[in-house]
Amino acid sequence: MKRHVFTLAPFPEGTTWTVRVPALVHQIVRVLKLRIGEEVEFVDGKGKRRQGEIVRLAEHAVDVSVQSFPFCHSREGGNPAQSEPAPHLYICAAILKHDRFEWLTEKLAEIGVTDLLPLVSARTIKKDVRLERLQTIANEAMEQSEQATCMRIHAPMDLFGAHRFLTRLNTVAVVCDIGKHLKPLEQMLVETKARAICIGPEGGWSDEERVFFEQEARYPRATLGASILRGETAGILGGYALIHSCRTV
Repeated sequence: MKRHVFTLAPFPEGTTWTVRVPALVHQIVRVLKLRIGEEVEFVDGKGKRRQGEIVRLAEHAVDVSVQSFPFCHSREGGNPAQSEPAPHLYICAAILKHDRFEWLTEKLAEIGVTDLLPLVSARTIKKDVRLERLQTIANEAMEQSEQATCMRIHAPMDLFGAHRFLTRLNTVAVVCDIGKHLKPLEQMLVETKARAICIGPEGGWSDEERVFFEQEARYPRATLGASILRGETAGILGGYALIHSCRTV
C-alpha cells in the first residue's frame, strides 16, 4: 500500500498529532479520501520525517498517531540517522523562458539537489521568476519523490552575486560549457570536489562571462558532451552528475 507523504513544519509535540492546516486537511480528507488506519508520513522539508497512522478524521482536523522516534528511510540501505548530513548541492542555472524553468525546478528537486540559484546572464531573456510558485513546485516534488529535504529556491542573481554567494560558503563551482579540450563534467567534479555547477542560457555564455569565470571566479569549465543541449536538459544532466559525484567522493 502506498504511504502518502505530506509536508508539515514545524512538527507538533507528542505522539498524537492533530493536524489543522486547512490545505493539508483538505488534501487528506477530500482529495485523497484517506481512511482511519491508513499509514501516512510527514516531512518538515529540512531532513526530518515521522511515520504515523490516521486515528480520527473530521472536517477541519485530522488526528495521527505517530511513532515516538524519528522514522528513517533510505533507498540505499543503512541508517541515515547515523550518517553524516548530506552536503548542500547547488545548481546555478540561467532562467529559461515559458514554463521550462518550472519543469527544471521540479526535476532537480526530485533527484535531490538542495539549492537552485536562478541566474540572470548576459544572454538570459527572462529576468525574473515566481519564487513562491517555484518553491511550491519543489515542495510537491519532494513529497512525490519521498524525500525529507526540500530544495530551496533562491532569489535571482547575476554571475557576480552567485560568485559572492558561493564564496561565502567556501563552495567550489564548475561551469558547464562547450568548446575543445574540455574535460567531462563528471571527471571535473571528482577532481575539484565541487558542490556547485553553473548552467548557461541556450545562447551560451558570452566571451566576457568566460573571462570572468577563468580570471576572477577561477571556476573550471567542463563539458556535458558533444551535443548542444537545451537549458533544462543540461540542468538535469548536470544535477545528476553533481549528486553522483557527491556519493562517490
